[in-house]
Amino acid sequence: MNEVLAIIFYNLAIIFVLLLGLGLFIKYQHKKRADALLENMKKAHSAFSVDRKSQAIFEKRVKEWERKHPVHAIKQRIKKRIEWLLP
Repeated sequence: MNEVLAIIFYNLAIIFVLLLGLGLFIKYQHKKRADALLENMKKAHSAFSVDRKSQAIFEKRVKEWERKHPVHAIKQRIKKRIEWLLP
């Protein structure tokens, strides 16, 4: 009976380690994707920040994005307001 419990424990430990590794991998992939998106947004912003007409178009697109993604927009606003608290 003890041997069976030991086998079950080791199998659960292996599964836990695999799930932890998978979680870290997914988190890393998400970070990479977010960084790539940020880089693309910076390139787009530099293209739009040249003159007033382009700036107006950029602001319109930002508002459209905020309308389509309200939860993310709220998170961004909160982060901007408490940015000085974060290291």
